[in-house]
Amino acid sequence: MSNKAYGKMSDQEKREDYWDSVKTTAEIALREKKEEDRPLRESVWEGVDSSQWIIYTSRNLDVLRLGESEPIADHLWQDADNWREAIQGMAFDVMKQDVMEKVEELKEKKLNEVA
Repeated sequence: MSNKAYGKMSDQEKREDYWDSVKTTAEIALREKKEEDRPLRESVWEGVDSSQWIIYTSRNLDVLRLGESEPIADHLWQDADNWREAIQGMAFDVMKQDVMEKVEELKEKKLNEVA
């Protein structure tokens, strides 16, 4: 994560910061799975839910812009009480999918290193 104030970050710096967060969340989830036999989806869900990218409304739109996934879990946002909750639900879904894809990428990389 960059030490630079978020509002002063360039789009490239925001992109790098987002993807660093995605990778870190994926690595933590994999570690928790290995060390604590914790369900992977549970770790990913909690990691994303506590991420600055989801907590701060100002960053939710950036997740939608910087993420590679599309929001599909419409139950997270279609029944939202207001537009902020809808955007947050979509951002959560996008980041969760990005993290799960990173988890699979890291698992595959690990398998290739062993082989």
